Amino acid sequence: MKIFVFEFITGGGLRKQPLPESLANEGELMLQALISDLSQIPQSELYITRDSRLPDQLFHRFENVEIIKITQDSEIQSIFAELCRQCDAVWPIAPESDNVLLDFSRIVESSSARLLNSAAGAVKLAGNKLLTYQLLTDSKISVINTQKLSDFQWLDTEIYVIKPNDGVGCENCFLINNQEQLKRVVTLLEEPDDYIVQPFIQGRAISLSCLFKNSRGWLICVNEQKINIVGQKLSLEACEVNIAMKKSENLINIIDDIAQAIPGLWGYVGIDLIDTGNGYVFLEINPRLTTSYAGIKQALGLNVAANVFQLIAGEPDLKVFVEDVAVSVSINSASVTARSIK
Repeated sequence: MKIFVFEFITGGGLRKQPLPESLANEGELMLQALISDLSQIPQSELYITRDSRLPDQLFHRFENVEIIKITQDSEIQSIFAELCRQCDAVWPIAPESDNVLLDFSRIVESSSARLLNSAAGAVKLAGNKLLTYQLLTDSKISVINTQKLSDFQWLDTEIYVIKPNDGVGCENCFLINNQEQLKRVVTLLEEPDDYIVQPFIQGRAISLSCLFKNSRGWLICVNEQKINIVGQKLSLEACEVNIAMKKSENLINIIDDIAQAIPGLWGYVGIDLIDTGNGYVFLEINPRLTTSYAGIKQALGLNVAANVFQLIAGEPDLKVFVEDVAVSVSINSASVTARSIK
């Protein structure tokens, strides 16, 4: 089976722009973990695109990986479409911002290749935080209040977060404590109409690594996001994968409710929540691979990519081979470190 893995950041998506170190590190961590998992699938032939500014020695150890170099002059969408025609399956890893993941998902769907990700319709919905808020509110899921920045009315009793409506992670996220800060941040935004406002909720930033198929969802593990605040800007520093936390019925119910609300979710999906200590408040859905994926194999001994292929014909087999191990995925150092959680 020929499988094309397209990681947007390291695969040439920013070929004409400077390559931000943090984004490149995240992309590299996910790509290496995914290729390692996919290489264990019998008779697999793997193809990746690679920004020519990045080294590729780490992928030379895989005998079944072919690298297509992407230069500043490369036509990435044409190359992507051609590889879709040549391969049996395509796994895109790309940001939802500016419809990047949506556009590449549509290209796959227009080809004969199997899309190893959520359907384009689900990507379009999950990639829009306002639409997601409205849909999940209608589905009686506890969702953080979300409104357009242009409709925002300040309440002095609250602290707020301003973020892009289609943003990824902590990209261009600002913490706002007063109206003066609000005015200052708005002047920095290129497209204020594309931003939303949410109240800042105290608690643990939790993410769920899940699999979805046909209105069903399976929880792989619970993770904690380590968020850094410098000035007013938020940034993701690391993820603690498989934290010591019970897979409570509340989390399972949230996943089931989301699966019912967005039946087009398929394959690996990340869900971000706030654990307030008294319950969970939903933040957003990431209909793609997330940084936490880089630590799952080491934490659980589980080949998630192989389970995604099992979804094509049936159900996943999420048998855990390692217990009581948490893995820290550091974005700054692009490293993965395990520790006991007993």
